[in-house]
Amino acid sequence: MFKKLKNYLMKQIEIVKPKIVLTLGYYPILSLSKIYDFEIGNNLKETIKNYPEIKINDYIVIPLYHPVAQIRKSEQLEQYKRILISFFMISYIYHN
Repeated sequence: MFKKLKNYLMKQIEIVKPKIVLTLGYYPILSLSKIYDFEIGNNLKETIKNYPEIKINDYIVIPLYHPVAQIRKSEQLEQYKRILISFFMISYIYHN
């Protein structure tokens, strides 16, 4: 079953060709780490702290807390700042 889902997800990424992929919660980043063989933390908080941006092929993966997660507003604000910085960086690269 995982192989079918893996192939489906890889095909979707190939079609869309995203510049940034935002994962919401631990299981999406865990799945991508297994598919693309990269290291993450033992939990989402550790992953966000130690691997805030993960480069895969031509795109960046940013692990995020799920919006309904019970986290402090300061942590959410830091996530939003990271997303904006990534968008600005990619926009600058592609427009220059």
